[in-house]
Amino acid sequence: MGQEKRGGMNEMGLVLGYAKKTKRVRTKEEIAAGSSIEIFSAGYKAGSNNSYAEIKINGEEVVGKSSSKRGLNVVVLNGPDHKLILNESYNTYTNKKDDSARFVKDFENIPAGSVIIAAVKDDATKNLKHSARKIFMDMGSQAIKNLGYKQAWGFIGIKGMKKSGEQTGVTVEFGTVLGYTKVVKKAKKVQKVEGGSKLQALSQGLNDGNNARIVVNDKDILESAGKGFNLVALAG
Repeated sequence: MGQEKRGGMNEMGLVLGYAKKTKRVRTKEEIAAGSSIEIFSAGYKAGSNNSYAEIKINGEEVVGKSSSKRGLNVVVLNGPDHKLILNESYNTYTNKKDDSARFVKDFENIPAGSVIIAAVKDDATKNLKHSARKIFMDMGSQAIKNLGYKQAWGFIGIKGMKKSGEQTGVTVEFGTVLGYTKVVKKAKKVQKVEGGSKLQALSQGLNDGNNARIVVNDKDILESAGKGFNLVALAG
């Protein structure tokens, strides 16, 4: 904030508040404990009888070879405790139900910080629209942009974060240990105006009175103005 005037004679004023330090709360993600996650994906190129998807959490089968379906098999875990939020398949190979749009709609209702796990069975690209691909791209996926027809793909990411793990190929098998997400507080100091003082300044050049005054709360605090700059400093 700054105010100034120039000329032969100037007079101005403002009400300036006291500076008071307050706290602004921000959040960040912190890792604490977690789960082991395993992903298996086999596209149609592995053979019509060999394509499958499988997702295991802490060794427990959440999506099995026999229960997996063509397209995207998606598992979503709650960030802070890894409890199961969603276990759904989206047949983005066919266009009969527009499962690509259904996936986008379901994703909108998933809380930020949730763990997103996906595995392809057979093919997931034929009718996978850009809006669905962008969801994975926003979590850091590079492969989803040009994922091949009937290609295997496994993905682990976190909604709201651009960090992920993924693999593509004829068949895919990989895993990781992923920590719980925990929201913690981070304090940041800022200045906030509260209360204050009335400030007035008068400046007259040589040909217009040759004077200077600084007034705080209607009290003239310059005992005698001198040539050049006349400065007053107030405690915050």
